[in-house]
Amino acid sequence: MKLYKPQVQLVRRRKLDEPDEYYLHSVTFCGRTSYRADGHSPIPEQADADGVLSVSLAIVQDPALPDFEYLTPVVHTISLGSPVANGQELIVEVSASDGVASRSTTSEGDPTTTVSSVDADEDSRPIGR
Repeated sequence: MKLYKPQVQLVRRRKLDEPDEYYLHSVTFCGRTSYRADGHSPIPEQADADGVLSVSLAIVQDPALPDFEYLTPVVHTISLGSPVANGQELIVEVSASDGVASRSTTSEGDPTTTVSSVDADEDSRPIGR
């Protein structure tokens, strides 16, 4: 089973007088219909010294789902909290795995996708206190 590189979107929600909140929306395509999202690794509260936050997405094969050989999207939407102070750049590295290394590798080489807060979409409604 082939997992494709996650396609990710980072959303920033501005908060008045508080650090911005970030959300990650990821779509990973799988080669079969029986795969579904199964959570993610624990999200660190803060980015590392380089401003990088690593997120590992879990994908599982569910025997209760029909198993057809069709390209199928698996969707994760995750709250990342406020991992950096306002004005600091955040880089989110996202990888997806079904727990089997040989099946998680793709012909695309590195299965990690990176997105920066510079490219983050803005949530249209700022949140006050």
